[in-house]
Amino acid sequence: MPPEVEAHREIRELEQMLRLVEDEGERRRLLSRVNFLLARTARGGRRGDLRIEQAYLEKIAERLDRRRERA
Repeated sequence: MPPEVEAHREIRELEQMLRLVEDEGERRRLLSRVNFLLARTARGGRRGDLRIEQAYLEKIAERLDRRRERA
């Protein structure tokens, strides 16, 4: 499997874990891993736009914060 595909699969798995984890330290660790994978993928062959990926990360964080506030 190409590394980019593997990275995207791992990102999806991490997003699922983020929906369930309540520990703030673990959430930061998972978000850090997502950020690393997105940056690594962007530096790879496809030359993604980090601004778009950063916006994506911020959107995920906002959704998770809203969900936590409702709980």
